[in-house]
Amino acid sequence: MRLRIDRAITVTHLRLLPRTAGRFRRIPILMYHSISAQPHCAGRHAYFETATAPEVFQRHCRLLREYGFEVVPLSRIPDILTSKTAAPRAAITFDDGFADVYENALPVLEHYQYPATAFLPTRFIDSPLPGLEGRRHLRWAQVRQLADAGVSIGSHTVDHVHLATLGLKEIERQVVESRKTIEDRLGCPTLQFSFPYKFPEAHPRLLRSFDSILSAAGYRVGVTTRIGRARIADQPLFHRRLPVNTHDDDRLFIAKLLGAYDWLAAPQRFTKWLRRVSGSEHFAQGLKE
Repeated sequence: MRLRIDRAITVTHLRLLPRTAGRFRRIPILMYHSISAQPHCAGRHAYFETATAPEVFQRHCRLLREYGFEVVPLSRIPDILTSKTAAPRAAITFDDGFADVYENALPVLEHYQYPATAFLPTRFIDSPLPGLEGRRHLRWAQVRQLADAGVSIGSHTVDHVHLATLGLKEIERQVVESRKTIEDRLGCPTLQFSFPYKFPEAHPRLLRSFDSILSAAGYRVGVTTRIGRARIADQPLFHRRLPVNTHDDDRLFIAKLLGAYDWLAAPQRFTKWLRRVSGSEHFAQGLKE
């Protein structure tokens, strides 16, 4: 087994955290993708895996209950963060709209009566061909069943593109068209959005543009790939999340819930800053600072 430095530091860091002070004033939003025993990144470092085996997902849900976490809808996060309560809460999200969320995650969610949010790249839904990562995507009939079972449906753009590489008009199309498609199919408002790929937090001008476009399109809550737990200082459309996958054993999973993985936000942010100052990132001409 390859050494996981992120795991080693995290489980060690857990022992150094205060036992209660402020621990639950931040909310872990768990970021899952595929719920499948088929790995996405075979041979690569465990950190980059995006698949979670069904039995691992079931164990994570059990641990949430055993450790006293109330699993809440993502839409409630902004209000909970501004409340005075310090009770432990968490939210569950799924990116990319894979069919195995319906097949393998939904029975577990129904067993525990947990709400969740599934974010769809709408062009891939109902496609008979393998899509992202070579996996099957949801059918609209399955999406409706997810929604009927209490899973909120949010947008993950139309084409699952890196928004920072697009011009403003195309960004607007991606977020407006995807929302309209979901609402037309389900007949209910779509207020939640998930950013595909790495989030350009080192580029304030980009963030202002994103915030303006998403707000104008009607979104109220958004999540990113920034590592960490949601906090009151986050903009409602740019909440942090905790990546979770099949390699998250019990100790690592609990450590993430309790805040011991938040340290990784600093090196993640520093890496993005280095790419910015080195000019190695490529953004649309109209969005460059």
